Amino acid sequence: RRGDPGQLSAASDVAQVLTAGVDELHQLFGTDRVVAALPDVQGAPEVVVGATALLARARHTLAGMIDPGTVHQETTAEGLTTGVGTLVESTGPPALVWVRLSPARAVSPADLTQFRQLCGTVSRALRRARADEIQRAVALALQRAILGPQDLPEGFAVRYEPAVAPLQVGGDWSAVVRLGDDVTELRLFISNP
Repeated sequence: RRGDPGQLSAASDVAQVLTAGVDELHQLFGTDRVVAALPDVQGAPEVVVGATALLARARHTLAGMIDPGTVHQETTAEGLTTGVGTLVESTGPPALVWVRLSPARAVSPADLTQFRQLCGTVSRALRRARADEIQRAVALALQRAILGPQDLPEGFAVRYEPAVAPLQVGGDWSAVVRLGDDVTELRLFISNP
């Protein structure tokens, strides 16, 4: 009943993590009515992947939830489940995950346990992806600072070839430094011979 277990571990950014999580939820509940959202800069949930039409209902249902990891189950008067959702903790604001079941049906305790476990895995993958994004941003900022000014003397060029994907850091690069009015030095740095 589970999707490809390697999808989440191979995901390298937040959108890929949420896409892999939604794919797993498709498999678990046998429905394509799944949405995953993260807050935008104003704090309003913004769909990252899944059924956009579910977002308003999911936001309304989960509005009072402040404890990530608590699973909310929406049921009919007959006790059939129409939706399952939670807030998934990460290093930033929590992601919202919502599964809509139509028609309503019984959801077993084992299904809810799998849902919790999958959301826990998504949470860990989100923390890893966000840490990777921060490291990537810091490494790129450092490289730009080390490279120095972008204005080169006439006849000179700088070329950079990243060595490590997906961070795009490391590799061989060079810089041109003006030492005086008529003296320019070319510095070549090779980090991966």
